[in-house]
Amino acid sequence: MTRKLLILAAAILLGGCNQGADLSDLRAFTENAFKDHVPEVDPLPALKPQAVFIYTASNLPDPFDTENLKEKLEETPIDYTGVDGPDPNRRKEPLEAFPIDALRLVGVLAQNEENWAVIRAPDGTVHRVKRGNHAGVNFGEIVAVNDNTVDVSELVRNPVGQWERKPASLLLVE
Repeated sequence: MTRKLLILAAAILLGGCNQGADLSDLRAFTENAFKDHVPEVDPLPALKPQAVFIYTASNLPDPFDTENLKEKLEETPIDYTGVDGPDPNRRKEPLEAFPIDALRLVGVLAQNEENWAVIRAPDGTVHRVKRGNHAGVNFGEIVAVNDNTVDVSELVRNPVGQWERKPASLLLVE
């Protein structure tokens, strides 16, 4: 409490010192002190000339062109007859109409020692799937249903036209 009283007393004393004081000389000094002073600014450094570079590789082949791949991409329609290719005669399942990243895992059920996943599609429908079902537009096959994830193996073509398996997962949405 005494500390607050001391601070209040100091504020009153300092406030009283300002009343009636002639500050005209102080104002005149601050207005004229640096009136004619020109600050010194260092000149900008001189620009160094840059060496001219002439690009001479314009006549060389483009390294990113598909023509330069070791095995060229065939210009024929997709060939489903490969050993690792998808089965074109298999009936499509409902979840194959949506990309994997658009599907949401909302639950996992266990029935007869087998896990079933509950997946919500972007159109709002809910589907119950298990290992061996298909999902995704890239010929995805569900390879595992775990407690909070569903592992999918998608079949995609690489730049040279060969089929490759790419793993994907759906995580349980809380």
